[in-house]
Amino acid sequence: MQVTAIDEASATALGQFLEERGCAVYRSGATLEASPLGSVDADRIPSQLAGYLKEWLARQPGSAVRLVIH
Repeated sequence: MQVTAIDEASATALGQFLEERGCAVYRSGATLEASPLGSVDADRIPSQLAGYLKEWLARQPGSAVRLVIH
């Protein structure tokens, strides 16, 4: 999953949030590449990561991100 946050501070916070939920996160500026670690059914990965993103956005009123799932 690729996510672009509105700024680098938001990207840092989102990256930490995803890492706490067992994701590998690679960050470049305000853009993150994230994937879950461990054994996860490949068909469930997009919905799992989208759920994490939805949870993070609910905790960060006013934040905006662009989500691209590959």
